[in-house]
Amino acid sequence: MTNASSSANPSADDSGASAEGCGFVDYKEMIMKVCGSTSMAAAKKAEIRGLLESLHNIHTGVQEGLVKAQHKLIRLLEDHTTLKDELSRTRAAANNMPDTQDPHSPATIGSTPGGVRREGALVWVSGGDASSEDKSTERRIDIVNRIGAKGEVMITDSFFSRDGKLGLRVSDADRSKAGDAARALGFETKVLGEFEPELFIRD
Repeated sequence: MTNASSSANPSADDSGASAEGCGFVDYKEMIMKVCGSTSMAAAKKAEIRGLLESLHNIHTGVQEGLVKAQHKLIRLLEDHTTLKDELSRTRAAANNMPDTQDPHSPATIGSTPGGVRREGALVWVSGGDASSEDKSTERRIDIVNRIGAKGEVMITDSFFSRDGKLGLRVSDADRSKAGDAARALGFETKVLGEFEPELFIRD
């Protein structure tokens, strides 16, 4: 008994030392070697081998599932990047759209670099849906469409500021109608003229 236990310990230590970096199959073979060095019945050894095979199949299935999930995640990230690029291009095109309601306005209306005069009036909208935590593009477009339809005005640019307000750019001729439409829909408004500074940082 003493000899068997003392002789088994070195081999266990050796297995532990050599097991670093081993794969599942290597561990399975080491377990079967330990079983072979004992007086275990052949049927029990076969049973253990079968259980190890089943465990190996489960392990392989999990790995395959993980690889598939990683591929799906990569595709989602690629789609997300593509969508962001499309939204950026759409926003840039909208910002560079001429104001068809005012033939005397410049070719570009909306976002321009800091310090450059922006044509038209800026309407700051808050309260109601605009105060929601949801600052998504879909929510912004929904609010813009509702105000535009209510007041029958063209909104040439829109964005959420970092303090949560929604900025709407309209022509000077539409500033009152846009403000009235927003208030009629339950929003609070502040209208800035084209010469007034924009008080909030664009997000």
